[in-house]
Parts: sequence; C-alpha cells; structure tokens
Amino acid sequence: FAKVEARLLTASGVVEYQFNGVRVLDELGQLVGIAGSGRDISERVRGERVLRENEAKYRALADNIPQRVFYKDRQSRYLAVNHHYAHDLGLNPEDFIGKDDHALHPTDIAARYQRDDQRVMDTGQALEADESYVRGGNEFMIHTVKTPVWDETGAVIGVCGIFFDVTEQRVLERRLQDSEATLRAIYENAPDGILVSSIDADRIWMANPGICRMTGYSEAELLVLRPLDLHPARVGAQVARAFSSLREGT
Repeated sequence: FAKVEARLLTASGVVEYQFNGVRVLDELGQLVGIAGSGRDISERVRGERVLRENEAKYRALADNIPQRVFYKDRQSRYLAVNHHYAHDLGLNPEDFIGKDDHALHPTDIAARYQRDDQRVMDTGQALEADESYVRGGNEFMIHTVKTPVWDETGAVIGVCGIFFDVTEQRVLERRLQDSEATLRAIYENAPDGILVSSIDADRIWMANPGICRMTGYSEAELLVLRPLDLHPARVGAQVARAFSSLREGT
C-alpha cells in the first residue's frame, strides 16, 4: 500500500490530489499490476496553507512586540511563548512546551502565577496585576494581563497572557508620591499663609492652615471667596493690578 500527495494535470487545470495505490497479484502471488484511487484534496491543501500563513503572521506579531507573551493549558502548562519571554530565561520557545511555572521560576513566584491562572480560568474573567519576576538573577516588577481561552463549545481550555516591565515606572510613581507627601506637609505646616486661586482670580482653589489662622476663616469658607474679597475696597484696584501682572508675567 502506498499513499502519495501530488499535483495532477487535468483538463481544467492543476489540482492537488492524493493517490492511494496497492499492488495487484495473481493467484500465484506474482505482481501483475498496480491499482489505485485518487482523491481531490485541493480544498484541504488550501486550508492548510492558509492556516500556516496565519500561524506565521501571529508568530511574527508575538515575536516582534516588546512584551512577553504566553499561552497555557488548563493545568497551567505552557503551550507557547514568544522569543522575548524565552530569551529572558535563556531558553528557546519550544523548551517551555509541557512545563509549568515551577520548572521555570522560584517556588513562591510560580505558585502565585498559577493561582492567578486558576482564578482567570475558574471565573472566566480577565485579570490585571503587578507581580514579581526574576530575570538574570534580578527581581523586577511586571504588569501582567491574563485572559481565559475558550474552545468552540464555550469551555475554558487555558489562559493567555502578556506582561511587561514596570519597575522603573513604579519607582518613579513612588518618588512622585513621596514628593507630593513632602510638599503637602510643607503646605500644611508652613507658618506663612498660602492661597492658590484661578487665573482670573475669581475663585480661591486652595487655602492652607496658615492663611486660615491669618484671616480667621475656615478652609471651607475661603474656598467660596475671591482673593479680592479678602482686601478692603480701597486697595482692590491695586490687588487686581498685581494679579494682572502675574497673569502677564510682567
């Protein structure tokens, strides 16, 4: 028995076909001929070609974005990863297939990854979180987005994820928070009165405790006033000119 897939020249053009051949023997067991059947497989071949092209496109997309991408089955075993993720661990993408996170990451981190996987697959809901990630012996902060993967019947069959390094961003955010806290402490504890108003001076936006002590008004009372309301009418024009100079930078 022999099976061959090839191209067949027909009266209407070239088609893809599959030939199944068998040896024909006589009553003495001698070969007397070849018999076979042919089947047009052009549709299947076209479908396989389209599938390969689509897979190549998705692989090119996954491998050329800077983020790390992965796909796991229901047991959190890796089915596919992109080159960036594999490179982080000094591996090839195919080295991940069939492995779980415990084979690739420290125990505590792997356990957390798998808990998140199961949560996504059990709830059918996407999950976003900051997580620890070890690369080259150094620990980083990553932001991970995980989504469930469904089959054609609507059953969850795995989890797909993407993650990226946010270590520097989180450090900057903490510094900004610390800076804001420092400025807030200065603002709240300054012995001088501090007011912040709108550009046209028609409303007070902020008033620190120092200005409250100076004026005898509470913060809530000051926030419904204009700066001009805090000055006698005879100096109103002078105060207005001062605000005008500040607006114009003169």
